[in-house]
Amino acid sequence: MVGPPIAIFSNGSIHTTIDLPDTVSLGIRQRVTPQFTLLGTAEWTNWSRIGTANILAASGAPAVVGATPVTIPFQYKDGWFFALGGEYQWSDRLTLRAGGAYEISPIDDRVRIPLVPDNNRIWASIGASWQVFKGFSFDLAYSHIWVQDPSINITAVSGNPSFDGINYIGTVNAHVDVFSLAMVYRWGAPEPAPVVKPIIAK
Repeated sequence: MVGPPIAIFSNGSIHTTIDLPDTVSLGIRQRVTPQFTLLGTAEWTNWSRIGTANILAASGAPAVVGATPVTIPFQYKDGWFFALGGEYQWSDRLTLRAGGAYEISPIDDRVRIPLVPDNNRIWASIGASWQVFKGFSFDLAYSHIWVQDPSINITAVSGNPSFDGINYIGTVNAHVDVFSLAMVYRWGAPEPAPVVKPIIAK
């Protein structure tokens, strides 16, 4: 994520320091039946630690436009991601996967800018793995992401820190499609676990 474009008129080189966020993830994998496994993830990202980045000249003094110090007011809140999915062992070679997720964006209405019009999202994903032979497989996945329509309100009244005297008001419509294909080879891979089928007494 990046901040708004800025014009800096201080002479010489400039620099800044940005503390990137910590991330804490908790995952669970529980086999429910010999064929079906339940998966869950919760993740917290400490975006709020970024705050506002101060742009400094080589001397360490603030870089300025005119007499105004230049800053990049990220001012994000913390982000959250929650996911739940399942994995089904269709056969010794084929594994099917599906799941959904909800992501709470670190960017809210107060600080949103056109360059990063992010908002809360809903994910839906499907995928599969096909083992060609021992240690060699293909992974295929598709995700569709619905992004809650973001609104942009950069005005003096809104309190958006990117306001520079020009009002900018609008809405954004967004969605994301993610396709992935991977070829996987594992040296010394163990034999796949056999699929256990229930025995039905007659």
